Amino acid sequence: MKKIRFVLTFISLLSFLLLMPIFPLLAQETGIAKFVGLPKAGSIPEFIGFGLRVVLGIMGSFALLMFVYGGITWLTSAGNPDKITKAKNILVWATIGLIVIFASYTLVDLVIKAVTK
Repeated sequence: MKKIRFVLTFISLLSFLLLMPIFPLLAQETGIAKFVGLPKAGSIPEFIGFGLRVVLGIMGSFALLMFVYGGITWLTSAGNPDKITKAKNILVWATIGLIVIFASYTLVDLVIKAVTK
């Protein structure tokens, strides 16, 4: 029963995250978008770029959580070399992930600017 609940929760959250870029288009029809600075509804490349930026932002938040988790693991290791190694690996891979996220964001921004001009 717990597996089914976990799978349904995971599918629901994944669906929400994948459909999240649609919400700004709905907001534009109500006039909220001009205050938030969202792209125009008719511009498909800007809409795709906005969606990719949202996904990269979520990934950046996940990297931050991994930094916190690695730090907590290190602080609670109590000198255990296995836990310290595990914490170091978490921090190293979170750093590599953050570098990849920044590079992806830069590449997406460059491509979207080139396509829209």
